[in-house]
Amino acid sequence: MTQPVSMQPIVTLRQRLAADGGSVPSEDLLRAVLPLMREVGALHARGLVAELGDEAVVDRDGELALARPDGRPPQLNEAGIRAAQPRVSSALRVVGEYRVTTDIETGSQVDDLRAGSPDGERPDADPREAANPVYRIGYRSWEEQVGHHDEQTDIFSIGLILASLACGLDFNDETDVRRFSADQGNLFRLNGALHPVIASLIGEMTALNRHERASDLMAAASRLEDYRDQPVGLDVNRVLAGATGVPSRRAAVLSHLRDRLFDLSRRNRLIHFRPTQATVNLTVASVPMVIRLESIRAEQLCT
Repeated sequence: MTQPVSMQPIVTLRQRLAADGGSVPSEDLLRAVLPLMREVGALHARGLVAELGDEAVVDRDGELALARPDGRPPQLNEAGIRAAQPRVSSALRVVGEYRVTTDIETGSQVDDLRAGSPDGERPDADPREAANPVYRIGYRSWEEQVGHHDEQTDIFSIGLILASLACGLDFNDETDVRRFSADQGNLFRLNGALHPVIASLIGEMTALNRHERASDLMAAASRLEDYRDQPVGLDVNRVLAGATGVPSRRAAVLSHLRDRLFDLSRRNRLIHFRPTQATVNLTVASVPMVIRLESIRAEQLCT
């Protein structure tokens, strides 16, 4: 007699984000995103691109995967990309675009032009016409508006997925899209516990400027997997995340530098450390605080 096979219900990315209800720990983040990055990277190696989005990505026991793993050929429109984002030859770098509307009765209103659809975009417009590089509602890049989908487009979409899990955002919500657009250069305002290497990687993968965006998905996956071993310097954005005003910002930087340089004598074992049998490396021996025990890798445990 044939036993019925129990089929687990398919959990989409949107359902996974709703179930998490906020940011996830770093190890759970790696467990979820790294398989997806490797799967899409394998498609890139075959000259294909992936179909990404909240409904095109599914969760399989804590690991994200493509709902349609076969991929499809890239769609190129270099002319549309150059029209929307020409290469800037000057040293001037545009980091944001805002519109200030002043009304006598209601006061001033500031609109972030990098979030949402630009006013000039018509519903009946040709999708291959030039479109402004903005963060759109959903998990798709602005390049797809002009009919261009290549490896960097996939990197952008995966970066948005990474940002959703790391910062507890839902890019189907216009409010969250505007929050991310405002703090994309300083994600510590959205999640103060975010690791600096992960924050830097998200910033590179979700850059609107394709000339500044990461171009190698497997290299990004390698950085994410070994984020603990990556060097972390002085991150000014993280130090100034909660500071407002010039005096407060100056005090925050000075306090951070003081804490790093305090007590340079040999009494400070954080600087002058010599391993003995009376000490144990807690960085290696400690068990990471995660929600899913399956996220703990064997090499992270002290045996």
